[in-house]
Amino acid sequence: MKLGPTSDRKLGRSDEAPVRPASVGDFWMDETPVTNAEFARFVAATGHVTFAEMAPHPRDYPGMDPALAQPGSIVFSPPAGPVPLHDSTA
Repeated sequence: MKLGPTSDRKLGRSDEAPVRPASVGDFWMDETPVTNAEFARFVAATGHVTFAEMAPHPRDYPGMDPALAQPGSIVFSPPAGPVPLHDSTA
């Protein structure tokens, strides 16, 4: 998969450049879109729980404060600005 030249045009954040070749491993994709209503019916019918709704187990995240192990706590939220790349806890 080739990504577009957005970063070459100086759009976006400074840490999004330079454009370089990238590859993505195999993954599955549905043939048709699923609406929120369809997904809600699926959840109601099956009791499905998404990864974001599960509390992470601290043993899977060494050094994690167990008090932070709440459902949704591992889901990515963009930072307000640049973060130090040498410290994943910042």
